[in-house]
Amino acid sequence: MINDEPRFLVDTSIWIGLQRRSLPAPLSSRLAFLVAARSVATNQVIRAEMLVGCRTEREYAINDQRFRGLVQLTVNKPTWDEAAGLGFALRRKGVTAGLPDLIIATSALEHDAIVVHADADFDNIAKHSDLRVESYAESSV
Repeated sequence: MINDEPRFLVDTSIWIGLQRRSLPAPLSSRLAFLVAARSVATNQVIRAEMLVGCRTEREYAINDQRFRGLVQLTVNKPTWDEAAGLGFALRRKGVTAGLPDLIIATSALEHDAIVVHADADFDNIAKHSDLRVESYAESSV
């Protein structure tokens, strides 16, 4: 991170769009800027989601290398515990989010990161928590 600039946790929904070359030009430029500024982070959940979805060994190797080059936000036992608590609190408000998204959101909260995403679940989580997001959920990613 440069000069205390915010850290951006880029969700799988954005990486998939990049891989498929289907990101809108402004979003693609935004992602390139964040990567160049070394402001992009990832975590084990996002990395695993991307690697599991690979179709070829070459694609796997490229993604593996890409994610090894990013700042890694740790996901540990307290992260899982907080994610469970967040999911429980959200369900009491009528909001359901998948476990991977809850872990990603909790990781971002723990590391004071902004989630860059194209997944409406993060917008719903942000409405009911302190999660900060940069949303492209309305985009055709």
